[in-house]
Formats: sequence, C-alpha cells, structure tokens
Amino acid sequence: VHITTGEDMKLDLNTRTGDIQVNGKVDTLNVDTSGGYVTCKTTVREANIKSMTGDIEIHGITGTGMLRSSAGYITVRSYSGSQLTIESTTGDISVEKTDQASGVLKAVTSAGFIDIDRSGDMRVDAKSTTGDIR
Repeated sequence: VHITTGEDMKLDLNTRTGDIQVNGKVDTLNVDTSGGYVTCKTTVREANIKSMTGDIEIHGITGTGMLRSSAGYITVRSYSGSQLTIESTTGDISVEKTDQASGVLKAVTSAGFIDIDRSGDMRVDAKSTTGDIR
C-alpha cells in the first residue's frame, strides 16, 4: 500500500500482509499490520504503529508515539517529540533525536540492540534482555 497525503491528515491503516509506505504530511498515523514493512517518509505529530512481523521506519515524530513490533527493527529518524515508547520482541531499536526532543523515551527489546542518542534534556529508559545498549 502506497499513500501520499495532504496536510493534517489522519490515517488509520489495517492490513494482514503487505508493505505500507506513507508520503506527504500526516498529523496522526495509526497502523496495525500482521506482516510487512511500515515506512513513513514524512514527519508525523502522533504515531501508533503495531507490526507483528516487519520493520517500522519513521522519518520524524514531533509529538507522541507508540511503536511495537514482535519481529522487526524499529527506526525513528529526526525525533523531536515529547513522549515515545518503542517495544520490540526480537529486533533492534534505533532513534535519532533532535535538540527539541523532551519528556521520556522508553525503549524495550528482548533480543536486540538499542541505539539512542542520549544527549539533551530527554530522559531515556532503555532495556534489552540479550542485546547491547548504546
């Protein structure tokens, strides 16, 4: 599924299989997928994404987010929000944050690496059962 949106759009996407790619301006992105990659090549204010088997990649979050994957990597680029929770059962977590990021960033994985920039005012809580935290 490839979607290009206008400004201030709210998207609710639910799929069983197949990749999802979102382009354009999005206010709120809600995704629930059983299998497939989720790629958002834009900045969103709020992201709530759940993927059973597939990677999640978002190019920017300016507000809040909850990202969950049972088996896949989760990558957030240009995070400037106030609260972000990332959970992965078997997959790496990577977050690049900006100086505007604040609040709390929580990242948990059972079997994966966590790579988060810890500079600035944001509090980072990171836990990995069998992987490194950088």
